Amino acid sequence: MLSSTEFAVYCAQAKLCAAAVEYISVVRAGPPARRVGDTARGNVCARIPSKGIGLTVQAESRTCEALFVYESELSLDVLEVWDQPMPLQLRRDKGAKGTHVANYTPDFLVLRKHGPALVQCKPHTALEENIANKPEEWSYSEGIPRFIPATIAAEKLGLPHEIYVADDTAPRYLANLEFLHALLLGHSAEFSDDACRRVLEKLRGSPTIHELCSAKRGPEPAAIYQLLARSKIFGALKAQLLSQQDRFRVFTDRAEAEEFQARLLQSYRAMPDEGSETDLAALLRATPNELEHATVIYAGIQEVLAGVRKPTRNEYRYLQRLSDASPLGTHPVAACLPRFSARGNRVPRLTPDQERIIEDVVKTHWISGLCKDKSQLLGHVDNACTKQDVPRISKSTLRARCAKVAPEQVAYGRLGMRGYHSIRPPVSAEYATLRCEIPGLIGHIDSTQFDARVWSSFELAKFCEPPWLYVFYDEATTRALGAWLGFGKSDRFAVSLAFRDLAKRQGRVPAYIFEDRGSEYGSILWEQLLASSSSTKYSRPASAPRFDGLVESALKQINFRIANRLAGATWADQRSRSASGTKKSRATARLELEVIIREFRYFEFEEFNKVTHGVADGCPDDLWYRGELEYGQVGHPITLDLPFLIATSVPVNVELGKHKGLRCGYREYWSDELDEVRRPFRFEEARLDPDPPSTLYVKWKGKWFVTHSRDHNAIVPLSVEGRFFEHHRVRSNSRTSRDEGRRSHERIAKRVEQLEASHAAAAACEKASGGMTDDATPPPPAPNHPQAESVNLDRYTDISFVH
Repeated sequence: MLSSTEFAVYCAQAKLCAAAVEYISVVRAGPPARRVGDTARGNVCARIPSKGIGLTVQAESRTCEALFVYESELSLDVLEVWDQPMPLQLRRDKGAKGTHVANYTPDFLVLRKHGPALVQCKPHTALEENIANKPEEWSYSEGIPRFIPATIAAEKLGLPHEIYVADDTAPRYLANLEFLHALLLGHSAEFSDDACRRVLEKLRGSPTIHELCSAKRGPEPAAIYQLLARSKIFGALKAQLLSQQDRFRVFTDRAEAEEFQARLLQSYRAMPDEGSETDLAALLRATPNELEHATVIYAGIQEVLAGVRKPTRNEYRYLQRLSDASPLGTHPVAACLPRFSARGNRVPRLTPDQERIIEDVVKTHWISGLCKDKSQLLGHVDNACTKQDVPRISKSTLRARCAKVAPEQVAYGRLGMRGYHSIRPPVSAEYATLRCEIPGLIGHIDSTQFDARVWSSFELAKFCEPPWLYVFYDEATTRALGAWLGFGKSDRFAVSLAFRDLAKRQGRVPAYIFEDRGSEYGSILWEQLLASSSSTKYSRPASAPRFDGLVESALKQINFRIANRLAGATWADQRSRSASGTKKSRATARLELEVIIREFRYFEFEEFNKVTHGVADGCPDDLWYRGELEYGQVGHPITLDLPFLIATSVPVNVELGKHKGLRCGYREYWSDELDEVRRPFRFEEARLDPDPPSTLYVKWKGKWFVTHSRDHNAIVPLSVEGRFFEHHRVRSNSRTSRDEGRRSHERIAKRVEQLEASHAAAAACEKASGGMTDDATPPPPAPNHPQAESVNLDRYTDISFVH
């Protein structure tokens, strides 16, 4: 990020006016104008760490806006990228209706070396649709797309306005830029000038990565990727995939790489696609019945042309097609393909009044979800026709009109946003897939509820509640990276502990984390945690398992292989489990928490990771190690020190107790360092460590203090009625405040109870296994609570990459 002096020099060199300098200064000093992704229906939203500004950058579309962010981060010409800058005021002249005034927020503000610019990102299809529907606002000027109202408003500020267009190369280009951006943010060592010179000397004849690395004393593939990320060498990133080392070619000159890329794209686009109107494309799209029909027709026409017989009535139409198309070189068999879709009139013709009535009724009753039966809907249409003295509409016509309504619109009216995503049909696999070929690059976190209630032998946690399992999977190998068993559907404690388990087992975190729209994944705590680890957050559309089916199927196996087969998961009489009005599995099954944790860990890290799934050429562990040899260790290393422990702890509200202690839930925390300080009446921040919850981190006057519970992690029994809270009162005159404070303490106390029971069961499980760890994973590091004196607490004064 440019300093104040560097920014002043930049504005002077770019010759910016006072309005432009003020606008850019406000954008750089303030937060984004809006938070993207809250209402996005089909987009994958992202929070991308930016190395240029040290903050996260929002992107509302993965194949368009995120693509622009990655391209800007890897470009040597871009200094800073700011998302959702301050809105502009657009004025549209509506003629007799007056002037329409509206606010418009550009997607990004980019500070390039030659000057700043406001950028709007659009897919190519959306841009062409806007130009066709709104030619007065969207048009091409000298081959460059323009949004005229935004261009005029930006010119008043003295800033240019640009349109970034994402074309059909977005999937390949995005996969390459994601990999290079992860390497750019990684902590890899810089290459010396001599090493770079030796690699450049071998780049003769534009070899592939495989040819370059397999040569005598050739470099490692990881070195080639690092040079590509730092723009030392170049390649056709829009036409070839970096993961295909036997095909991807590298160049020393950017112009040669762009020329090679243009030739490849031209050859790709020359091939017929689904939307093409060429004869070859028509033959490729034709069904076997249509091809058989065209072959029979063409054979009969050959007899007619040879003079064997006269043409039939049906063959005159195909003869006319052949005579019209022969000068153009049309394929004769394509001219004989049938056109079944053009036969007949399947849409009944209605009067304008009937069209208006049926459109209003379908919109108000069918799409909105008020009416779910077509017979009932026909009654509303008949009543409207009777009131307005219009002939009635048949039921078949109404059915045809209802069938024209998109299913996702009907589901959105009835079930809201989740209904929209659940019924929305899958898009093309090229665009919908979130998987990759590089192990460690993309991780996926998801959760499922265990299909049985649990009990614990500890007096503290005699609860019977189905736990939730949080698991991290690798998208390339489907390898289980880390997991934790927690309680509660939206439990931030369990997410933090799963992230800790991932860091302990792997020593690094994936560069990209995919998740759903759960409340625990949408919190600022989770975004700060990923940003501090230089991980990009991807939020999938709600209820969209079509984007990744392997993770969901892996979670289903947990209940199938554990909950339904463990001894004790059924009634005491061992009868088969059944779901009925009087007997339900979750209401009756009981399993000890220690058994669930032991079996869950064995299944994820022993059985699932060491068994081949589907048509893969190895188990997840084998694929993981082979990928590390081929692409290097991808991801960001994690140090399990005090700043990491504080970052993975959950913010809580604390109060001062009567005996100079900090009360959180039903416990009091203190440390010897706070004894030397006069009684503090206000703390800047407090975070409760979930592993175990006997440690509380508090920040006072910019310094972090590590406090421990006064009972020294002893399990304090509580009754079900909560006797501890009988004499608890919040110092307030409002009865509502007292009730809210009491409920907050009770909620924290219950969560601490569950955490302590989970840790006690996990400790018992590890003690029973003799403290042996998985051979496929490194041994756990040193204790989680190092001494505060040996750690530089200033490292955590500010969390980087938070926007």
